[in-house]
Amino acid sequence: MKKEQIRRWAAGILSLLLFLLVILTGKQETFAASELTFEETIARIEKLEQLARDYLKETDGVDAKRIAMCYLISDRYSGGLWERVAIRKDDDFEAYVKEKDESLERLKQIDTLTVPSGYGVDFLHMAASIYVGDDAGGWIGDLTEFAWELKANGITDRKMAAERFLSAESYWNEADFHADIDAANMLDTYKKESFSRTLMQYYGAKVSTQEESFGFFIEKKFVADTAEELRQAVWNSYKTHWLLQELLDAFELDSAKDETYLRLASDTAADYLYEHALTLKATEGSMSQGMLDEVGEPESGGSEMQDEDTEFLYWDEDTDGAVVTEVSENRGGSILAGVALAVFIALLLFLAYHNQKK
Repeated sequence: MKKEQIRRWAAGILSLLLFLLVILTGKQETFAASELTFEETIARIEKLEQLARDYLKETDGVDAKRIAMCYLISDRYSGGLWERVAIRKDDDFEAYVKEKDESLERLKQIDTLTVPSGYGVDFLHMAASIYVGDDAGGWIGDLTEFAWELKANGITDRKMAAERFLSAESYWNEADFHADIDAANMLDTYKKESFSRTLMQYYGAKVSTQEESFGFFIEKKFVADTAEELRQAVWNSYKTHWLLQELLDAFELDSAKDETYLRLASDTAADYLYEHALTLKATEGSMSQGMLDEVGEPESGGSEMQDEDTEFLYWDEDTDGAVVTEVSENRGGSILAGVALAVFIALLLFLAYHNQKK
């Protein structure tokens, strides 16, 4: 009877270990499958854009650029203000893409995109902000949400607001913030190019660090040389935005009663930008011609620079990057899988030895 109990106990442990091994190794395979290089992601977007053009040959009245972008973002962004800015799912095109290349569905699942320069952006939020073509879908909207967050937590202190900004407790995280900034920076290019080419031009060569992206944003949006001037410039831009009242209504905020939180949110974002933006003075010819063209400089070359006192430095750099999701690498799972396998082998040896003794 005792031997039978041992056998049953051993069989139960064996089944449990096998189950654990399958689950853990399965998670590792899922993570590996979720990784895409930056080039592979661009290639998939290009394929999606081509399918949109092909689809138009079979239908009419739909813009290929619009329908491809809506395919990417409409699962996450739908209804309300998002529908007002023409984010609408096209079920027929969804079915068309699924029939032609089901793997493109993977593009909708990218959460954090690690760009060639090494920082992460919220991929779908960036795409939505670019598609909307207005800061309301980017930093203006998120700034309003941050003000609501400050109010909800009763934060009125500048230091406490700075500590919460882009922290693990905040809704506005770093990847989201980078998405807002980069979307604003890429908007002019996107008006002339496809989404895939816009990403390639911006991340592939023009921006080498996140500090440069912040510097480009400040230079493009505001006139400010000091921290205080930047605070005021950001606040002025925020409070005069044409869609602000609707955003305030959406978060149940009042422009007058809640001005303390609105201003604190604005100042916190401005201080972060000022602290982290690269503000090196550019020398003649140091800014790439592509960047000059994008910000409206003459095509004659780098000699016709903007005011040297407020110039930001950029340079061209081709690097490889990778796209990852927010599924983090499960190193602990790998260790547990190895332990489970070792115990499994030891158990097999024990059973073999026990049967031999019989």
